[in-house]
Amino acid sequence: MEGEARVVKIARGKHALYGLSGSPASYLRRWLNSNRLFGDDIRLIGMLPDGRFVISQLFVEGAMPSTLDMHRALSARGWQQNHHSGTVWTSPDGRIIMSEVHNGNFIQQPDGTMSAIDVALHSSEEWESQLNPEEFAEAYGVSYQPITLSQILDVAGGDLTAFGFQS
Repeated sequence: MEGEARVVKIARGKHALYGLSGSPASYLRRWLNSNRLFGDDIRLIGMLPDGRFVISQLFVEGAMPSTLDMHRALSARGWQQNHHSGTVWTSPDGRIIMSEVHNGNFIQQPDGTMSAIDVALHSSEEWESQLNPEEFAEAYGVSYQPITLSQILDVAGGDLTAFGFQS
């Protein structure tokens, strides 16, 4: 890291060891997703004795954007804001959910480029599976209706091999 301007971040604390993520794997996947989608260079530095992760990422020159500027930049790239939860956005193809979208998690560079610095990225399936019923209702404006095994089997024609089971 010699010669690079980097920012060091430590996960929140004893009640939120992994930020919004429920597990160490989810927390690390969040940063890996950011590296993949945004071309970031977020690195795991280590872990503190209490279990919190320490990461680093490149320093981004700029300032906190206005909410309006941030929304315009995301909309211009085809992202769509969830109507029931303003801090959740969906990618143009609907495959990626970006949560924790607020102006404190973005930096507007001097050239106007908007950089996400601390958002959470999820596949749409991963996002829905981790919401509790109240969060699901808030995010989607409808009550959570878990899919039953019989519904899954009906959709798959009763073929369990579609779910990775061997016959």
